[in-house]
Parts: sequence; C-alpha cells; structure tokens
Amino acid sequence: MDPIYGEEGVAGYFCLFETGKAGNGKVAFRLDLFDENLSLMASKPFVHDKNLSLAQSASTGNSLLLLFADAMKNLNSYLAFDYNGEQQAHQLYLRGTRFDKYNRRPFVGLNGRGFLNYSADPGICALKLIPGWQNASEGWQAEKKVGAELYNIEYLASNEAILLSSLVKFSGGAANYSILGTNLDTGEELFETGFQDSGYAIQISNGWFTGQGISLFGLYYDI
Repeated sequence: MDPIYGEEGVAGYFCLFETGKAGNGKVAFRLDLFDENLSLMASKPFVHDKNLSLAQSASTGNSLLLLFADAMKNLNSYLAFDYNGEQQAHQLYLRGTRFDKYNRRPFVGLNGRGFLNYSADPGICALKLIPGWQNASEGWQAEKKVGAELYNIEYLASNEAILLSSLVKFSGGAANYSILGTNLDTGEELFETGFQDSGYAIQISNGWFTGQGISLFGLYYDI
C-alpha cells in the first residue's frame, strides 16, 4: 500500500494486485483506491502486457501515475488514473533514452499539470512533463547543455506558469548552485540565475513563489 498525495498532503492510498493471466500475452491487474481513512473508494481491473513490472508511482491532486518497465520489449509504459480508478492516459516510451539510461529518479506530481521527471548526465540535463489525464495540455521534453561540470538537477517549486529547478555544477572542486526557470506549457527555458558569495558556499534546498517574487531556502558554508 502506497500513499496518494494531494495539495494538502496525503489524500489516500492505493494497492496494485496482479490477479492472473488474461490470455494473448496479457496479465490481469486490479487497482484499489482508498481515502485517507482507509475506506475503499474504487476497485478497478485492467489488463496489461505480461512482462511489465511496476517501477514507481506518483500522484497529483487529481491523478495517479503508474510507471511499468518492460525489459523484454525495451519499453516503459505510463498509465494515469483518476481517483475513481478510471484510466485517463497511456503512453509508451522506448527504454535506453536519456531518462532511462542515466536516471531512476522519482516522478514529481504537479497538481493540475501532470508528472515531471529529470535526468542529468555529463554535459546535459533534461526535463520531461507527462500529462496526467485525457485532454490535458501536451507533454514536452527539453534538454539543456550545461558543460561537463553538471552534477545534479532537482525540482524546487512551480506555479501555474513556471517551473523552478535547482542546478548544481562543480567548478574548481566547488559546488555552484543556480536556479533554472522553465515555461510549464512548452518546456522553453525562461532564465537561469546563479548564486555567488565571496565568503560562503551557497546550497539551495527549497523554493516557493511569493506574490510576484520567488523565495529560496538553503544553507551557507564557510569557504
């Protein structure tokens, strides 16, 4: 049993069961959804390929994403459900791409938008947004060349229009943090702002939007 997260924290729970064979290379599954008091809200059967195994899950305020990996067909399969157990979206992606070869990070659920995933490898960071339901805005994938010193990229915050990510780069043995702003509708880069201080190393760990501005939280270390 795993939690489902909404805007105010844990909104419920889900369980996924493999219930048997369905013929023609398929397997029967059952998705059970519970509210925060563990009362059963919905129980929905569905059929999927037999070689699939559940790799991870993520949730938003209105949908649940299940990521299945198929090693035999070299595919990843993304299934999105609403909280009544109705399937809302289904997408297939070839494995071995940047996201699967270099990255096993959890998806980030963005309320009202879908599911975000990051990848980082030497010289390039990448972002992918998967829509979480039918008739949602299109997903996108974007890459940014940052040089061989890239170490990490992580989610910070988002509003209805902008995604904030934290970039970590190493230069001369020191970690340098910057904030990457991305258009949530298109994946287009809006800005990258670095942080420097002559007396301290700055580590950004969280961020949020405040009115017309952005507030950041982090740690300072003596150099």
